Amino acid sequence: MAIKNFKFIHVSDLHIGREITKKYSFLDPDQEIRVRRSPIKVLDNLVALAEEEQPDFILLAGDTFDDDMPSSDNYFKKFKNFLKKLDQLNIEIYIVLGNHDVASDLLTSFEAKKLPENTYVFPAKNADTFTIENFKVAINGQSYPEKVVTEKLVENFPQPVSDFYNIGIIHTNYQGAEGGEDTHNYAPTNKPMLDKIEYNYWAFGHIHKRQVVINEPYIAVYSGNPQGLNTKPAET
Repeated sequence: MAIKNFKFIHVSDLHIGREITKKYSFLDPDQEIRVRRSPIKVLDNLVALAEEEQPDFILLAGDTFDDDMPSSDNYFKKFKNFLKKLDQLNIEIYIVLGNHDVASDLLTSFEAKKLPENTYVFPAKNADTFTIENFKVAINGQSYPEKVVTEKLVENFPQPVSDFYNIGIIHTNYQGAEGGEDTHNYAPTNKPMLDKIEYNYWAFGHIHKRQVVINEPYIAVYSGNPQGLNTKPAET
């Protein structure tokens, strides 16, 4: 399998729009300002990282927003501006929706061609595949069709594209992952399920603790959230 070298960034669980400071009245004024800005600051940090690392694409594995974010909201507009900055850097981004942002306008905006051309949002009705011919990469994923998903979505993911590097992207609770017992068991996965599909890399979202859950013969990773969202050890 002749595959050109490529680089990507895997991120998830930005939870843009979460009012973090509601829970922490003990913060001093300077800390409160920093915490309030953190949901947007993370977008600036990602752009800076992309400028430095020059990835070929970015994977965003769900819960971009913390709630049902309409396209008219300022947070949505700021995220769209983030997408435009990536487009100017010639970096593509592939997104799935999770349980928090399932009712946001991300998917409908993509379907209506209202997002930059570098942006791809996976459908919710079924798993789909986007291919990057230049690098022989196939990215397979599915957005949540509703907030509570107990079905094993991975079982219906497409077979790998022959002679391509195949990536799966999903917002999931992987059996045995650290922190999985403390979160909703949505779109559950386990190693026997993944073994059957034979992808090369799995980009997981949902559990906020960064961890590699499978090392070989393929890789499965939780990127973790890029900023602390509460005082749990996994998020600070």
